[in-house]
Amino acid sequence: MTRDSSGKPRRTGRNVVAGVPVEDPRRLDEREDREDVTEVDRRLRDPRNAKPIPLARVKARLGL
Repeated sequence: MTRDSSGKPRRTGRNVVAGVPVEDPRRLDEREDREDVTEVDRRLRDPRNAKPIPLARVKARLGL
């Protein structure tokens, strides 16, 4: 990338690779996993989800 006269980045049309430490994507994956677990826990505590849905009904809804 280059910068224009105001100092803002400007694309040049060339592909650019960013140097990112290997740990950063791992941390992002771990954070997303924690968020997923939190969401599942929240949904399981929801009283509307107290009664399980039979697998046959789920398959029927999905057309399987």
